[in-house]
Amino acid sequence: MVDAHLPLAWFLIYTSLLVMGPQRVTAEANSVTCANSTVLRQEWRDLSARQKQSFLNAIKILRNPTKSPSKRGLSNRFADFADIHASVAGRVHSNAMFLVWHREFLRRFEMELQQVDPSVSLPYWDTGYDGAKPLANVDIFGSKPTSMGTQAKKTKNGYCLGDGFCGGWKNADGSCLTRAYSSSIHFRDNTVYTPLILSSPNYDAFGSALASAHDMVHEQLGGTLLNGKRADMFLLSRSANDLLFYLHHANVDRLFYRWQKTDSRRSDKYSKTGYSAKGSINDILPFWKVPVKAVLLSDGGAVLPDGTGKYCIKYAPFSKGSKKEGVPRTGQRSTVAVPIGSGKNRTIARAPAISVSQSWIEANAASMNISTSRFEERIRGSEFTLDSIQRQFDEKLDQVLARNVTMDYEDAYEEVMAAWAVVSNLA
Repeated sequence: MVDAHLPLAWFLIYTSLLVMGPQRVTAEANSVTCANSTVLRQEWRDLSARQKQSFLNAIKILRNPTKSPSKRGLSNRFADFADIHASVAGRVHSNAMFLVWHREFLRRFEMELQQVDPSVSLPYWDTGYDGAKPLANVDIFGSKPTSMGTQAKKTKNGYCLGDGFCGGWKNADGSCLTRAYSSSIHFRDNTVYTPLILSSPNYDAFGSALASAHDMVHEQLGGTLLNGKRADMFLLSRSANDLLFYLHHANVDRLFYRWQKTDSRRSDKYSKTGYSAKGSINDILPFWKVPVKAVLLSDGGAVLPDGTGKYCIKYAPFSKGSKKEGVPRTGQRSTVAVPIGSGKNRTIARAPAISVSQSWIEANAASMNISTSRFEERIRGSEFTLDSIQRQFDEKLDQVLARNVTMDYEDAYEEVMAAWAVVSNLA
């Protein structure tokens, strides 16, 4: 049993910020039934070869200036979305708009793909499944035509990504798509995400911590200097040039979806208590000009006010996960999806979490024209939260395995998570 005071240690970081109760959204008059129109998003590795090719073909068309002309005076419709994201980056990061704005952004992008091929839905990349060794996931970091490509290499035109599906891409400004990472990159894993989902007490606490984990992926994929410049994923304002952005953010939205679905009492709540003295479900999302309440429920059936679509989106669990979504199978110990813990009692040693660098904070704050000090304060506080959860998980897992010498990793994980749910009053 997890001691009741443990999750509260990091929860207390946020309680001092609560100056108003979160607001709820109820079903709108323009809601529809989703039973026969649900969009199901799957993990990239779960797609069949035909599904992958359909998605990639739709992306190709979206990048074709003749078949998908720009509406913003750029090279193609794909470039429009990168430009839209850049234009509002400072207004939708490091604040409560982060989760809901990107949810709408992904849906609009997905709808563009469905105009090309109605069978296509946006896949996600479960970065937490193999967070310890992400580069071993060749379905993402591979050079074959259905992988996303590896790293940018020096060419006569500068540093350019030259392999995989994204190889040879040019951005709207004429620069090459770049990606630059070290061989030692690793991300937060699902032994952090699942406890975060279970025990985050409110929208602010969950959203801020999840944003921090999201930041780490951005910096590590674009964190190495290429001829004095950073790769595209490094700057949040440039990151939507890379197709990995969409798969990464679909996973962020999936985790948000799971947090909402874990407890019906919080599934339709929204607030800005940790960022601002006031916030409302009637706040208007920048650029899209729709209220928060229209997009807050991913599968709530709401028709967007401008009539462009409806919210009937669900996420399929990754098939390589466990009977509890996101838990690595014990049988995967010898693969990239190795269960990781603190190194004691049959768990595998965990590499220390990589915090975002000061240079990443300063560069992104400048790029988005937001306060560096407030941006850093949010990030460091959230990293502390994630570190606390990780430490508590490792300690409790070790204790369970020490008491039960024949128990396997997955069963021990589920015992710890069940206790976490009890402490969080979610059992």
